[in-house]
Amino acid sequence: MKLEIIDMIDDGRCVAKYEGKTVFVDGGSVGEIIEAKKIKEKKNLIFATKTKTIQQSPHKQEPLCPHYYECDGCSMQDITYEKELEIKKNSVLNKLQRIAKLDVKDVDILTNAEYYYRNKVDLKVEKGQLGYYNRKTHNLTQISTCKIASKAINQMINWLENQDLNGVSEIKIRSNYNDEIQISMNYLSDEMLENLKSVESIVEIYAKNKNFDLIYRKKQFVDKIGDLSFIISPKSFFQVNKYNTSLLYDTAKQMMNAEANDRILDLYCGIGTTTMYIANGNNTIGVEVVKDAVKDANQNKKLNNLQSIQFIEEKSENVVGKLTKEHFDIILVDPPRKGMDEKVVDAIIKSTAKKLVYISCDPATLARDLKMLTENGFAVRDVKLVDMFAKTMHVETVALLSKLNTEHHLDIEIGEDELSEIDFSKDATYGEIKKYVLDKYGLKVSSLYIAQIKRKHGLIERENYNFSKKENQRVPNCPEEKEKAIEDALEHFGMI
Repeated sequence: MKLEIIDMIDDGRCVAKYEGKTVFVDGGSVGEIIEAKKIKEKKNLIFATKTKTIQQSPHKQEPLCPHYYECDGCSMQDITYEKELEIKKNSVLNKLQRIAKLDVKDVDILTNAEYYYRNKVDLKVEKGQLGYYNRKTHNLTQISTCKIASKAINQMINWLENQDLNGVSEIKIRSNYNDEIQISMNYLSDEMLENLKSVESIVEIYAKNKNFDLIYRKKQFVDKIGDLSFIISPKSFFQVNKYNTSLLYDTAKQMMNAEANDRILDLYCGIGTTTMYIANGNNTIGVEVVKDAVKDANQNKKLNNLQSIQFIEEKSENVVGKLTKEHFDIILVDPPRKGMDEKVVDAIIKSTAKKLVYISCDPATLARDLKMLTENGFAVRDVKLVDMFAKTMHVETVALLSKLNTEHHLDIEIGEDELSEIDFSKDATYGEIKKYVLDKYGLKVSSLYIAQIKRKHGLIERENYNFSKKENQRVPNCPEEKEKAIEDALEHFGMI
């Protein structure tokens, strides 16, 4: 089959069209014209593999990594970074539009680095050879370098290549802001342990078993985000991008725009990075299921002098219903790839929180959750992408949602007189707004005019809720003088 590659999907496979069917192709890059061999065919799908290049992609570039075509850890080193970011942006927009049904036309994508950004790698070893498993074949691809891993990790890879790795099958390496190393291995001979101790950059050594037993510590392994320091144990989650994590968290923090007295609930909080950096530790409760992460979080709040934070060791879905019976102004979530549990979504919908900040590593599950939230009283106010995983199809998304005053959204037709008697705002009734405008400006304004101005400012989303069913019914528009007076009233009552 002759195919033109038009897109990529999340697992790194390319997409083409052939005789009206969608084709998923192993190999190739966006813009390339290829010859492909059909592997399997279904009703509307064809699975194929590239056999040769007919015409190079206009976005083609030479991969930096010598193992790129054998190792499938990266899928986008052979196209320009500009095109990579475009593909990622379009992929997220597609999911937000198709799954969440959001009218989002564009999103910003932020980034600082293409290469040498990962602060953690999980390596496999077979017959003394070090590398990564191919996701499709599960065969080992031997490597001598990893161009997306930090330079400190690459130095460790080079060092390990010259060691006797017999008996070793798994190695986890973490690096920090100071290029110090935390290393975990599933087998440690006495000789290997002594050799590891002699490496100046290694500060912690663990046995990579169920408990990750600490074998050696020169000093505590600590990483930084901005001015905050974080103790990280091997089983705990920490964002992998050493350059873009502060960019991601700054984006979420700006969206949150928390006030000093806001009470914040941080679900899936890990070792407390989001709780302390984004939420500032203000009146905050963090929830995390991993025992080691909660232990780290409690150490980290002491390390950063944020003792007022409370951390709860439990699944978010098991405690969120009880917690949200209390008042929280803002909820912050950074769930795993599977997204939020339905119990969590339901509790957020029922909560008093006026804002939700959602950090996601999977735009499909994010879109699924946003659909449920927007169908139940929330509106998406902002979405931004941060490229935490350059050279792969993965990307991090930050979304800001705010809760609408659900009293505004009526599914019945009512007249203007009835409308004036209903309190559509938790802050001010229509009667209070009318009185404010009359007292200050000497103007009488109708409920219809108030509704029009509230709709203009996003306080009423539903169109035509109080319109007559008569055809060609004329609806008067609010005069400019009264519009300004109503806007002043809405500002006075803190509604805009």
